[in-house]
Amino acid sequence: MSGEMEVDADIENHHAHNSDRKRPHKNGELNGAVKVRRISINSATGASEPKRAYTEVSGRIAGVELENFMCHGHLKVDFETSDNNCFYIGGPNGSGKSALFASLNIGLGGRGNNNDRGNSVKSYIKEGRSKAKIRLILTNTGLGSHPDYGDYIVVERTITPSASTYALKSIKGLGRNRHEVLVSKKKTDLDQLLVRYGIQLNNPIFWMSQDRSRHFLHQMKPDRLYQIFMCATELEHTKACYEQCAVIVSSIESMCRSMKGEFERQKRRYQTMVEERRRLRGIQDMRNQQSTIGWMLLWCPLRDVLEKIQILEKKREKFLEESEHLQKRIQETAAKKDEFILEASSVRQKINEEGDILQALKGKMRLKESKIRDLQSEISNQDSKRRGMERSRGSFEQRKQRIIEQIAKFEEESQCEKRKEEAAATQVKMEKITNKETELVERLRLAQQQRDELQRLHEQAVSDQNEAVRESRKVSTQVNELEQELHRSEITAKNAVMRFGENIPKILEIMNANADKFEHVPRGPIGMYMKLRDRKWTFAVEEATRRLLTSFVFHSKRDHQTFERMMRANRVTGALPNAIFTRFTTPPHDVRANEPSSEWETILQVVEITDNVVRNVLIDMASVEGTVLLNSDQDARRIMDGMCPDKCVRAYTTTGGMAMGRNRRGEGFYRFYACRTPPRAVLLSEQDASVDSSAMKAELKRLQDKSKGMQERIKKATAEAAQAQRELGKALQSYSAIETDLNRLRSQYRSLERRLEQLEMDDDMSVVENMRKSLDELNIQIAELEEEFLKLDEETSQKQSEIRQINEELKEIKADFAEAKKRVTELENEEEDIRAKIRGVDTAVDADRTRQDRLRESILKMDASHKELEEEKATAEERAKRSEELPTPPSMTNPPDMDQLGDTAELDEQYKTLTMKIHSAEKIMGNVVTAEQLQEFKDNYERMKKHYLVLKGLNKKLSECIRIRNEKFPIMCHAITMRLKMTFQRLMATRSYHGNLLVDRQKGVINISVATHQKDDDSQAAAKSVVQDLRGLSGGERSFTTACFIMALWEIMEAPFRCMDEFDVFMDMINRRVVMDLLVNLATEQYSHNQFIFFTPQGIKELGERDRVQVFEMPKVRE
Repeated sequence: MSGEMEVDADIENHHAHNSDRKRPHKNGELNGAVKVRRISINSATGASEPKRAYTEVSGRIAGVELENFMCHGHLKVDFETSDNNCFYIGGPNGSGKSALFASLNIGLGGRGNNNDRGNSVKSYIKEGRSKAKIRLILTNTGLGSHPDYGDYIVVERTITPSASTYALKSIKGLGRNRHEVLVSKKKTDLDQLLVRYGIQLNNPIFWMSQDRSRHFLHQMKPDRLYQIFMCATELEHTKACYEQCAVIVSSIESMCRSMKGEFERQKRRYQTMVEERRRLRGIQDMRNQQSTIGWMLLWCPLRDVLEKIQILEKKREKFLEESEHLQKRIQETAAKKDEFILEASSVRQKINEEGDILQALKGKMRLKESKIRDLQSEISNQDSKRRGMERSRGSFEQRKQRIIEQIAKFEEESQCEKRKEEAAATQVKMEKITNKETELVERLRLAQQQRDELQRLHEQAVSDQNEAVRESRKVSTQVNELEQELHRSEITAKNAVMRFGENIPKILEIMNANADKFEHVPRGPIGMYMKLRDRKWTFAVEEATRRLLTSFVFHSKRDHQTFERMMRANRVTGALPNAIFTRFTTPPHDVRANEPSSEWETILQVVEITDNVVRNVLIDMASVEGTVLLNSDQDARRIMDGMCPDKCVRAYTTTGGMAMGRNRRGEGFYRFYACRTPPRAVLLSEQDASVDSSAMKAELKRLQDKSKGMQERIKKATAEAAQAQRELGKALQSYSAIETDLNRLRSQYRSLERRLEQLEMDDDMSVVENMRKSLDELNIQIAELEEEFLKLDEETSQKQSEIRQINEELKEIKADFAEAKKRVTELENEEEDIRAKIRGVDTAVDADRTRQDRLRESILKMDASHKELEEEKATAEERAKRSEELPTPPSMTNPPDMDQLGDTAELDEQYKTLTMKIHSAEKIMGNVVTAEQLQEFKDNYERMKKHYLVLKGLNKKLSECIRIRNEKFPIMCHAITMRLKMTFQRLMATRSYHGNLLVDRQKGVINISVATHQKDDDSQAAAKSVVQDLRGLSGGERSFTTACFIMALWEIMEAPFRCMDEFDVFMDMINRRVVMDLLVNLATEQYSHNQFIFFTPQGIKELGERDRVQVFEMPKVRE
């Protein structure tokens, strides 16, 4: 007999050829090879003893296969449950034993936090993999087998980071005939299977994980032992079930009492049904009376339609007479119209003649005005020429004066030698100044370079300073906005109305509590009555109505004064909201005539206003019916500049921009104002309860730190700018000083140069003669200009005389034009009077024809109505014939005298009244009750009574059963306790220990005392028994005692398999050997039908050779 674990073939081959080579331990794709050994007496001795007979139970683990689970990439373990029921899995720490242990619980549907390896199932997926898969094979033979499955049941659980899926499969057949069939994918079917097999995933006794074993072995406190005992034996759960059964019994008793009351009601119902049968006769009498009236109503329609036909014929004759009278009047009016048309034609001819005269006069006027404009233009040209000549004369006079002065100057200077000496000295001075100027120019160039460099540095420093200031202001603005947003979110989380103001909730509370003191309760804040149908327009609407959103609307000044007194009396702090006054009794404004076309969305269309008073205020003060909403600023600029919709007052965009428009006719002025603030709505936004205040505070802290950094940067930039300013000032002073010196030298040089020019002038008298000739020429030119002036004056005077003459002629033409226009106006008025008479005649004719058309339509309608009445008459006659099928009333004949029939409405009212009375009587009586229904009701009553008696008897038996169980429950608890105590003592005796176990249910503790054998220090031979509790035991003795306690619990509880991980962690070698022998003996001899799986990190060589034991050893960790 041998067990096996399968891994990937590449790893097995690697270890087969390199057995001495160490491998580093990694949680990689595979955890390494697995050594398998089977220790068996039969295999060791070669004897062939017969197998021990035992009873199989279903639900044992036959195999495990893991993929990407914790540290295992792929691991397969096959348990030979047909020959073994005790399985030891050994191996060093980190070899994956606990992962295999956890896979058994999680693979059957266990939760991640029940296995001490993770808080959720997804944490068990191997690192770097997207999913994990657990495949468990359970036996389905023996006691408790499930008929819907084969010899084995496969439970597959696939784990992903987001979910888990299950698959239940059935395995039938062996070898090649073996095949798997999918049975279910429901978790509920798996839970039912676990209940059938008795597998308890949450019972710590059957799932002693590594941490539970250590914790339990380390903290064996009395209260902890009692908790494990109650959880393992499910005594508390049993007691709770009994209590629940008692509640069910009590509810059944209440149901029985309710059924008894129902029987009394059914009895009264039976008596009521008997009474209702007596009422049927009264209903039958009303039905007979209703039948008589119904017979009369069959004849009433015929009588009514005959009367209608007679009235319609008389009315038709009257309309025909009126139509003939209207036709005669129309003919007479048409003759008058022809006379008015001839008269209007004559007047129009006169108007045309006078119009020709007006056109001729208008042509003469244009000609004269054109001539006047030409003369005025010529006079203007002459004035321009005159001004040019005056400028020339002034220039000539100036030149003349300069020449006279130069002649006088030359005559004064008569010493030529003296001028030559002065000219030579002047040239020497000019050369010195030139040399010095060259030096200063070089110094000025260097100073200019230094100035430009310092200017650049200063501008850079100032730019850095301004940039830092701008960023600081921007950060400060962000800090302020974020602080306001945080404060607003905090107060709005308490009350959404506080976004309109922190004192608004208190104001509304006071106002509503004193509503009777107002003539009309004020409305406000206005924004509370507005709800956006489309959230994308929130910011645009808020920008357009911002000054109104927090305002309150009052019916009168008196209401506002009452409001202010009320706020003062209640000590409302802060500024009160803005007040708007309007009459609350005003009906809602009809704005259809003021709205743009339907293709443009307005504020009034996208906002749902829940109060008509608020709606009127928004229309009056914000013109919401004419405020168009546009998607972007580009659309606003494009549309509002020349293509503004008709009746559009203004437009707003989603980013808050506002535009005033100019239409296609050029009306209006285009203006656009962009919004400079971020598009974030505050007053009309729906507050989100899930605002992350911690994130906002963190962002605020970051911005505040950034603001501090910006202040330091500003200080540094300011200091640098000041330093650059000082250095630049020094450079500018140096540059200015050099430039001043250079300008002074150049000024001296120019003065010397002018003086030199004067000294070097020719001293000959020819120069003076030339000047005198130039002076004579200037005098001649001035005289010619004077003659030109006289000639221009004469021409201008002549043209002005012509203009005056033409104005006189134009005045006469205008007088004639006014007379002609007056005559035309009189003729047009006369024509208009005639046209008014014609229109009056046309109106009268149209009215008569309209009336005539209406009469004809009425006659046609009467003809149609007459036809319909004839059809109604035929229908009524057919209906009247149905009276032959009914019995004729005693006081009537068939056909009846129409005068004897009552009014149709009164008969119909009587018929309806009887119908209602019959309906009411039937409603009071309910459904018609027959003898069969009475008998059926009685039979149902007897049947329900029988069910009641059966339910009462069953409930009595159930109550007795619960009473017996409650009486036997303490006995069962005592028996379980005694069995636990005796089993514990028996197991402790295997090491010659005397153990005692006392269960105290009142205190909820289990006290364990152990008597061990210790050597006497004096004799070193004799042994004495020492009784002590768990605290006085050594680590190994306490671990042995704990193991005996757990095995005692196993003996009194039943499950198909049990798992224990690192049970021997605190035991010494002696106690560990004893405990392992106890576990093996308990598993193989006393509970051979159950399965035991033990995990240990220590060696398993001490186990020796045992039958029905399969041993697995996980691979050693390689470095």
